[in-house]
Amino acid sequence: MKVAFFIGHHKTGSTSLQTFLATHYLTLLQSGILYPAVESKGIASNLATMLHGTAQVEPNNINVREPHNALAFALISEATATQIPPWHKNLPSGFQMLQTIEEQMTVLNPRHTIICLEVMSRIVESGWESIKPRLQTRFEKHECSVVLNLRRIDDYLAAWHLQQLKFGLVIEPLRNGAQHRYYQTSHFRYDQIVLRWSQTLPNAQFKVRNYTDVIAAGGSVVDFFAQSQIDFAPPKNTATRNISVPYALAEVMRHANAAIPNHRADMWNYLLSAAQRIELIPNAEVELFGPKNRAALLKAFRPIHKDLSNMVGLAKFFPDVEDIGQCRPIAEEVAASAALHALRRDATDHAPSAEVRDFLMGLRLERSHP
Repeated sequence: MKVAFFIGHHKTGSTSLQTFLATHYLTLLQSGILYPAVESKGIASNLATMLHGTAQVEPNNINVREPHNALAFALISEATATQIPPWHKNLPSGFQMLQTIEEQMTVLNPRHTIICLEVMSRIVESGWESIKPRLQTRFEKHECSVVLNLRRIDDYLAAWHLQQLKFGLVIEPLRNGAQHRYYQTSHFRYDQIVLRWSQTLPNAQFKVRNYTDVIAAGGSVVDFFAQSQIDFAPPKNTATRNISVPYALAEVMRHANAAIPNHRADMWNYLLSAAQRIELIPNAEVELFGPKNRAALLKAFRPIHKDLSNMVGLAKFFPDVEDIGQCRPIAEEVAASAALHALRRDATDHAPSAEVRDFLMGLRLERSHP
């Protein structure tokens, strides 16, 4: 049986892919492609989809949309004695989830089974030696392929840092050197992701993709099916999910997480909607790191990039890797200040609450230096 893994990376279209797989469960299954559930809610949702002929996925039920992330978090939790994130609720054990996948593969006998779990890229950090044999036992007997999408490190860290703001974290800005917190993690060690997965499934066909090429090919959904050689033609340019706020609004969100934590979700959603109404300096022109941090980032990433390139057989995996050291023309603080003025005008009519409006009216942005 063929098993196609998508192991991320974060912020490379994984949510769009998972949403597509969950909402097209029946169409895929009828084509011999299984996106297996791992727990009771997912099984019930898939049965309801088969009964009614239309997807029954609840938009906010992450266990149904991202079942294999739930599996990844359970395996990590059991290997490291850490807590599963609260958004994955009522999960069975890792053994039960792996067994549930295996039973569906056996009974339904699909041509392809898709395992989509970008969280599993994090296992390079800890717990891998315990998790590795569990994956081998279940999957090495199958004909496996593995797709890993990677963004150039400066673009990736910017996107991931914004994701941390969405989660409500109170963190330092990248211009103050916050990048260093990622250097020993899977958010930076691209080479270790490839190495450990290739050691776990040594007979698998690996496709490591530059995210720029993924976008050019039509997005993560189209590219994944093509790279995995699955005989199914998804529509091009499917809806983008898990959108981040523009760079110019990141500083506003960072302050909001600290000042009005109980309203962070309202603030995030408001900023996403406001970005459609107000004029902002484009991301391509906003500098989040500063020259000193960019120089340090490039220096730290060069050896990792060299090893990664060697692993995948390319002279340069990221042809523009040296551009990591080049600053964009407008400092984040300048872009944020201009955005705040526009937000205050917009918030008069569109703020979701008095707390959000009052926060924006009273916010004072200070310049800081790397």
